[in-house]
Formats: sequence, structure tokens, C-alpha cells
Amino acid sequence: MPIAITGKNFVVPEDVRAYVLEKLGKLMRVYRRIERTTVTLTEKASKTKAKANKIEIVLHIPGADLRGEEAGENFRAAVDAVVEKLIQQLKKAKGRLLDKQQQNHQKVSESAVLAARGGNGRGAGSSARTGGSGRSAAAGDQPLVFVEKFSLKPMSTRDALAQLKHAKRDFYLFFNGSGNINCVYKRSDGNFGLVVPESELSE
Repeated sequence: MPIAITGKNFVVPEDVRAYVLEKLGKLMRVYRRIERTTVTLTEKASKTKAKANKIEIVLHIPGADLRGEEAGENFRAAVDAVVEKLIQQLKKAKGRLLDKQQQNHQKVSESAVLAARGGNGRGAGSSARTGGSGRSAAAGDQPLVFVEKFSLKPMSTRDALAQLKHAKRDFYLFFNGSGNINCVYKRSDGNFGLVVPESELSE
């Protein structure tokens, strides 16, 4: 993770720089998808010594920037205070990401079932037809007879295809590089398909 630490109109002392880096490691343990961090330290004249040293930290994460600012009697106190604020922001961001992944997981799983069972050369998202009437088979018309747990791991599409070739099932779910749930599946024509959430196509 690239980290830029600068001081406004002064050179940041090495002991302060080391302390900032140590505390940033705490943020990375909370949320490992921080892409870049910008730290700005300011020494300012203040009537109250408790506010003489200010620090601003900006965390760049996928889809958002998180910002925290605090002032203290010394930079160590300011760093401690701003890091605690950012930890709370990161936990909220992580919760929102998990909610999104769960929603995407449901959408991708439904598409994977249709793709794997609908087959006959149709692309992902095609609906399977009933035998006699020709109408689409709605999910609510069929009883749920089996539930299977699936352990998702982060990997590339190439690695997921390699796993699928040795799997007993017709599809394989995985986390891609963006943290979204994708699915590769075997088509009835012998080729392979990839199912991704709509949100990923619009990114």
C-alpha cells in the first residue's frame, strides 16, 4: 500500500514518521483493501497547547475515500485519536461491502443454476422452459429440495476455470480481484461461461 507522509512547512521527524506507519498498520489489519494512504501533519500556533499539532489522514479504498482529522498536544496523541475514528469508518465500509457481496452472491448463484441447467447453447441468464406448456419455470413453482454450502476463495478467472475442470459440479463460484462474486460454468456445447453481477459490468 503506497503511503505518503508530508509536513506542512516543516520536516516530519523520523520518530513521528515511524509512529504514524506503525498505527497505519493497525488500519490495514481492520481492512486490507486500502489502496493508498495520504497523511498530512501540521504544526500550528494555538493558544491551547492541546490543539497545537494536527494530522489529517485520507484512506483511498475501492469506491470511496475515508478522511479523518484530529489535533492534539503532540503528534502521537493526534495520531491515536484519528486512527480510532478511521477504524470505525473502515468497519462500516467493510460491513457495506459484505452486504453487497451477499446480494451479488444470491444473484450470481441464481444465474449459475439457470446457466448450468438451461444450457443448450444459450448464454447465462436464459430461462429454462418446462417440458409441455412452453412457459418459463418460475423459481417459486419448484420446491426447494437441496441446499449446498460453497466455500468461496479469491482467485482469477483462469484459476477458477482450472478448479472447475476438476470439480464434480457444473459451476464454480469465486471472489474476483474486485471482491465481487463471479461464477464460471460448463456449457452444454462443451465451452465455458462466466456469470458476473450487473454492478460489475457497469463499473
